[in-house]
Amino acid sequence: MTSYILLSISVILFSSQFVFNQVFEREEGSSFGSSMLFSLYSSVFGFAVLFVISGFRLNFSMVSLLYAVLYAAVSIAYSVASVKSFGTVNLSAYSIF
Repeated sequence: MTSYILLSISVILFSSQFVFNQVFEREEGSSFGSSMLFSLYSSVFGFAVLFVISGFRLNFSMVSLLYAVLYAAVSIAYSVASVKSFGTVNLSAYSIF
């Protein structure tokens, strides 16, 4: 039963990401600068949540730093692509692909 609840919560949160992406694109446009701004807002919010979860401690190693840099590059590319795509297609077409 718990698995279904967690799965339902993840579906709701995942789909809300698309809605926030679309609203941001409608308000700010689909330029590279607005994509970077969206990525900044998302990253700051994610950092704040994970910082609280970790008990307000920061720890890292060289491997985690490498993973963070790679993740940042992929995340920026994803943000640019998703904001650009909302400039051309609607939410239903975006979520299919």
